[in-house]
Amino acid sequence: MSLETPPPTDPSVVGACDVSSSWRVGNRLAASIYGLVLLIGIGLTCYRVINRYQTPGPFDAANAGYCDFHNGIYFPSQAMLDGVSPYGAKYPEAYPVERQIPFFSPAVLAVHAPLAMLPLRVAEVLYFGIMLAIIWLCSIQCSLSAKLGRRLDVVLLIATLIVYSRAGHATLFSGYFTLELILGTFVAISQAGRRPWLSAMALVLVSFKPTYILPIGFLMLARGNIREIVYGALLSIVAAAVPTLWIASNEGGGDVVQGLSNIIAQIGEAQEIHRADPVELPVNTWTRIDFLAVVAKWLNQSPEDMAHLWVMCAMLVAPVWILNRRRRLGIDDGLAGVTGAVILSTSLTAIYHHAYDLVLLLAPLTGIAASRLPQWKQCSIATRAMLAGMILFVLFNFTSAKSLLDKLSLGPLFGQVLTSLNAMAVFAFTVCICVLAIKQTWNKVCGVESTS
Repeated sequence: MSLETPPPTDPSVVGACDVSSSWRVGNRLAASIYGLVLLIGIGLTCYRVINRYQTPGPFDAANAGYCDFHNGIYFPSQAMLDGVSPYGAKYPEAYPVERQIPFFSPAVLAVHAPLAMLPLRVAEVLYFGIMLAIIWLCSIQCSLSAKLGRRLDVVLLIATLIVYSRAGHATLFSGYFTLELILGTFVAISQAGRRPWLSAMALVLVSFKPTYILPIGFLMLARGNIREIVYGALLSIVAAAVPTLWIASNEGGGDVVQGLSNIIAQIGEAQEIHRADPVELPVNTWTRIDFLAVVAKWLNQSPEDMAHLWVMCAMLVAPVWILNRRRRLGIDDGLAGVTGAVILSTSLTAIYHHAYDLVLLLAPLTGIAASRLPQWKQCSIATRAMLAGMILFVLFNFTSAKSLLDKLSLGPLFGQVLTSLNAMAVFAFTVCICVLAIKQTWNKVCGVESTS
């Protein structure tokens, strides 16, 4: 099998990938309003982070501002630089954190090591600026992929939607590295087949979390992005190997093999602790959006890791077939099209994901709203409105927010319903988009152009 990925045959993909160097304002009044609203949103988020800032140490649910930056980025990377495994039991004893980190790729530690070299306050401010820059880049990518170009009013609108959405706000507030994963996903999908090395480098960011890279990797393979996946896997292995070997040499007292054995055992223990956290259990969580989580919630069960993998494999069967069939027919409308919607929505519902990952759906939402890609043009206005409405619902559904649930005190049944809505909506969207993709594929085979 050749590793050469053929260039996109659908002209919409070429247009989506073209990066114009020129900017245009579009509607000046709209751009001014969006810019002002965006600045207000950023300011309010800054205020909330400061007002509810969590001093590094034991987790305080009432004051969780930047807790994920401390526990998931700064101190784990600092421990790595010191040669201490952030997966081990010694780590929370030596650093002001709640517990060891779950199974993130060690590449996370290497990428964020420069931040860990800075004083905490400086690193916090710098990382907030980095997140804002990533939001801007994600917004540009959505606009380009929807064939809207570099329009300032459009990019400002998308950035505003991210900042005000529950997913975007939660990420900015907690300081989690979700936005890095989303930018990596957008670039990996949009540049595959055109700039394979850029797509591969973006996959290194996607590899930070196994629950991101596993479904997206399989779906991109089905799309025909073999070269990008191979190159991305090699780069990800190198990015993870360097910090792992450094930690192993210290954990094993100079014996790297023994150190690796210790790290593997620590990762298993860290996963057990992570799964035992009541907040992470599907029956209790208010943020999980994957299909298995909502099923487990209503069955009052807690599935093991292997159950997540088996469910993911089962849920990938239809989307993989769809993408492979579309590839053979030369149908690929890119990140903001039906192709991107299949990949992104399936990855969210197929395996462990939280509400803050829903920013991924901004790309297909932009494509639906713009309706400049042929696959969206084939859809009726009612179909596009329904799909866009489903995405907007999950992005701005605050009814399952912990603070609101605590205030409402509606009882366990209503709590289960409210905390299941997002997962059910994402699953329903995935089913709808897969049915739409199958119908359009069948129409292509039959030579029929119809409005869905």
